[in-house]
Amino acid sequence: SGNDVISFLNADKIFDTVLGQAAENPYAARLASPLQTHSRRFWFRLQRPGSLEQSAGAHTALIKAIIAR
Repeated sequence: SGNDVISFLNADKIFDTVLGQAAENPYAARLASPLQTHSRRFWFRLQRPGSLEQSAGAHTALIKAIIAR
């Protein structure tokens, strides 16, 4: 639903912020920030049925990879 999409986008922004902090590289985080913002906007505009599940799955895989190192 639309609310799920908004929740996902909010969580995605928080995730990007946490990754930037964890990288301990403020220059890279500052450089990536506008790209992440544009990526979220494009995703929102171009999303199709199944996009939310696909993106959430990709984020889950990334989180698992980070945990596994």
